[in-house]
Amino acid sequence: LDLLGVQKVVDILGGINVRRLEDLEDKTFPDDNYGYETYGINEGWRYLNGEQAVKYIRTRHTSGGDFDRMKRQQEVARAIKKIIDGFQSFSGLPKLFSIYDALQDHFTTDLSFSEIMR
Repeated sequence: LDLLGVQKVVDILGGINVRRLEDLEDKTFPDDNYGYETYGINEGWRYLNGEQAVKYIRTRHTSGGDFDRMKRQQEVARAIKKIIDGFQSFSGLPKLFSIYDALQDHFTTDLSFSEIMR
C-alpha cells in the first residue's frame, strides 16, 4: 500500500486517532520545494486526517530513526483496523467498497475481494 493509498483510506474513514506517549519533533521533514520544514506532534491523543497521517508515518528524524517510523506505521495500521473492525455488517459495506475502489491503483495483492474481506 503506497502513501497516497494510506491518505485516501484515512480520509474515507473520517480520520484516525493516535496516542503519542511523548512529543515528536522532526526539524528536517522534507517539504514540497526540496527543502525542509519542522514537523511535530504533541503528546496525548491526536486526531489525524489523511495528509497528517502520512506525515506522521513518514517522519524519520527522531531518536529511534526508522524503528520509530515503523512503530508509527503499525500504530496507524492498527487505528485503521480498529475503525474497520467496528463496522456493522451491512452499514459498513459502503465504506468498505469505497476503500476498495479508492485503493485499486495504490496497492498490489493477489487476493480476491472476498479473501480481503475475510
